[in-house]
Amino acid sequence: MQNLLSLKHRELESLLNSINEKPYRIRQIFKWIWGKSKDNIEEFSDLPKDFRIFLSQNYYIKRAEPISILTSQDGSIKFLIQLENGDKVESVFIPDADRNTVCVSSQVGCPLKCAFCATGKLGYTRNLKFYEILEQVRIVRDYVKARITNVVFMGMGEPLLNYEEVLESARILNDTNTFSIGARKITISTAGIIPGIRKLASEPEQFKLAVSLNSAIQ
Repeated sequence: MQNLLSLKHRELESLLNSINEKPYRIRQIFKWIWGKSKDNIEEFSDLPKDFRIFLSQNYYIKRAEPISILTSQDGSIKFLIQLENGDKVESVFIPDADRNTVCVSSQVGCPLKCAFCATGKLGYTRNLKFYEILEQVRIVRDYVKARITNVVFMGMGEPLLNYEEVLESARILNDTNTFSIGARKITISTAGIIPGIRKLASEPEQFKLAVSLNSAIQ
């Protein structure tokens, strides 16, 4: 069996086509697992019973879990999150007067080893899957019980070295059936991965790009 969270949009589309289900079921599934944080497929009440049985027999839902939550005096909250395979990443909730921002990680560790960055000293383990990135936002949203208005890819890792998974997660964050975060409220940060910058510039979505400029000896 496979974790239902791990199915990308195109994979769900292929699955639905293979069993002659309607394409709009994708929106319904995303609404339940990302918009409403439901873990029980039987609760997906707008799906036909036969389809719910099919999903339950072939897929499961396993969530990431926060194992440490620390709140600072300025109101920001740091989350240490354990993923399905046991790897751990950090996310941060940053509240402000007119927005609620989540800073997410895109890799376990980081291969760049920038001298000023603590993550680089941890070494690099792997890229995160798109749903592991989404789980960070979901965990924070459900904990603070407030709508998340902004997401910044400025946590552990170099987002443009995990391009496809980062873009998949950004597109789902932008989906009105899930987190409904405006494209211009999603910022992808980079230390300067030129091929990734050029590729991002060619995408149809208006995601923001932030470039970290540092000394040549860093």
